[in-house]
Amino acid sequence: MRENCSVKPFEKSIKKTYSSPCVYYQANKTDGVIKGAIILSLGSLITKILGAFYRIPLTSLLGAEGIGIYQTAFPVYCILLTFSSTGVPSAIAKLVSSGYGEKAVLKKALTVFIPLGILGSLFLA
Repeated sequence: MRENCSVKPFEKSIKKTYSSPCVYYQANKTDGVIKGAIILSLGSLITKILGAFYRIPLTSLLGAEGIGIYQTAFPVYCILLTFSSTGVPSAIAKLVSSGYGEKAVLKKALTVFIPLGILGSLFLA
């Protein structure tokens, strides 16, 4: 009896070491998740290393008082950056995928995100 899976039993990509095409498909899916996690981890590590390099010249340029002011404002900036880099693209992608026309998506995006941008700018000022 054939198991329910999206892999057809006679595909060329199925290795003969697995007894079922579904087992091979699930193994490839798991390998893809692990590979993606490793790539994201390496990207994060590289970003952290590069982020450490700019602080050395910044400290010599700003001095102790400037760095103190910078480190006071930086966490607020990071929170707003996190919101804008995760929430905004997800919301727009959801609007686009729901089938709205491009003018409707633009109108909804502008009515939400322009006031949020102004409030964020006022908050940082």
